[in-house]
Amino acid sequence: MEIWVAVWNLLSIIIYIMLGTFLFIFLLALSARIIKFNKIKFKSTPIVKSELIKKKMFKTSSGYELRWFGEIDPKSEYIIIGVHDIYRNRKDFDKLENWLRKNQKNKYSLVSFDQRNCGENEINSHFSFGATIADLNEIIDVISEANPSSKIVLLGEGFGGTICSFFSKNKKVYKIISSSLRLNNPYKKSFGFYIKLWWGTLFKAESKLIVPINGLDFTDEKEYAKKLEDENITKNLWSVREYYLWKRINRKAIKNINDSEIEIVLFLSNNDFYCDPKKIAKYLSRLDKNKYILEKIKEKKHYLLNTKKSEEVFELIVKNI
Repeated sequence: MEIWVAVWNLLSIIIYIMLGTFLFIFLLALSARIIKFNKIKFKSTPIVKSELIKKKMFKTSSGYELRWFGEIDPKSEYIIIGVHDIYRNRKDFDKLENWLRKNQKNKYSLVSFDQRNCGENEINSHFSFGATIADLNEIIDVISEANPSSKIVLLGEGFGGTICSFFSKNKKVYKIISSSLRLNNPYKKSFGFYIKLWWGTLFKAESKLIVPINGLDFTDEKEYAKKLEDENITKNLWSVREYYLWKRINRKAIKNINDSEIEIVLFLSNNDFYCDPKKIAKYLSRLDKNKYILEKIKEKKHYLLNTKKSEEVFELIVKNI
């Protein structure tokens, strides 16, 4: 009997060691995977010189072609580069561009581009928000070189404003304006969401985290709301990998703003599903008040550039430039 007890104790020790080793390796692999998800830096091999092909596209040094919006007037005092929200597109700045032309704001040129995997661009499996930062850096370099007397203003909408914060020390950028932020999920996370998140974390990083939306939760303009709903289904590639990176970049943006060497203006609405009041309060509490200007927008939703009476927002943008 004592022999069997000794054998069982030995087997128990071996089993515990094996289980402990497996758990250690699993946690190590999981940590490495999550760290990989949080990598912002994007590396690509330059194969061509970055080039802006008038009114058509911007060709990056890696050869990827970004569909382009707008045209730069060489006489413009300010060149506004629009950076759209997550899985939106360059045409979100169309209304602002029309308003600038209609009101003879000749000293402003407005351009924008479809970020990788967005709008009319081809789908690239190696996309990351780090790629958008790298692409925007090339765009700034090319525009600055071609228009040395003009001042470059970055206008980011939603998460596009967070992307712009990575240029808060760039000497070629005159000012950054962030039209809304994207600090949280718009709706309460379901059990199914967490299942997808953990499955993607463990096994398939490209698992999609797309949920249906009500466009009128984000704008009071019905036509644009319908477009949001349709393109959320047809154009949205929001994945587990991007979910982690989105959270990482939002945290990094706080440091970017606090270390800024240029003026940053934040437009924040009091009715934004992507900016819970508690999230906004916590976010602003971590910012140096001397590093940004806050414009509070009342009675408007997330997409301030595409809303009823958006002219009020446009006037505010011009005023802050």
